[in-house]
Amino acid sequence: MAAAWEARARDIAEHPMPADLQRVVDIMCNDCETKSPNRNWHFLGIQCPSCNSFNTVVENVVSSGPNAAAINGGGGGDNNNNNNNGGGGGGLANGGTR
Repeated sequence: MAAAWEARARDIAEHPMPADLQRVVDIMCNDCETKSPNRNWHFLGIQCPSCNSFNTVVENVVSSGPNAAAINGGGGGDNNNNNNNGGGGGGLANGGTR
């Protein structure tokens, strides 16, 4: 799977999230069960920093929108802090609130 994860990370790096869609999230990896706080969300996925898998789930949305860029140094495009396989996080564009 390493080649697949590298390709996914490359796709994410080539397509940074616009500022209004950026989110910082806490994730858990379904493969190694590592929890990782303050990861940059991307609709293509969020890579686990421990095992490099993209089989992750969002446990909490920390921040969203332009404010999210400031939490992790303005990045949305670095492939160490982003991915979400579409699961978790409540699926709400406004950071999990109604």
